Amino acid sequence: MNFFGLGLPEMLVIGVLALIFIGPQRLPGVIRDVMSFYRQIRALGTEWREQVEREIGADLRDLTRDVNEGLEAFGRTIEQQIQEVDNEIRDAQAAVMDDGASPPPSNPDLPPLLPPPTETSVDEDDDTRPMDYRPGG
Repeated sequence: MNFFGLGLPEMLVIGVLALIFIGPQRLPGVIRDVMSFYRQIRALGTEWREQVEREIGADLRDLTRDVNEGLEAFGRTIEQQIQEVDNEIRDAQAAVMDDGASPPPSNPDLPPLLPPPTETSVDEDDDTRPMDYRPGG
């Protein structure tokens, strides 16, 4: 049993204190008044919640629909751009696989292709070598 967030032991303590301070003659009337007040508060809370749901429910549904439509359109745009980039990469790969017989497709919006990196020797005293961070190493 959970009433106002109070468990059974807390309710028993409150009941004993009420019996002591209010008295056995007036206790049933006070309990009726408290329960009546509790019912009125719950009814007001329920009425307020229903009114808020009626007032902003339609607006919230419209807003949710608009946001979802915007996200779907954004997703479609991103997918289309990804597909375009994927196609350009495939075209570039196909051009490279042709052993340079045909130049890669020219697109002024894209930077020029860089030549492949050349093999360089690593000097033993060169500070650009990757460092070993293992303990004891």
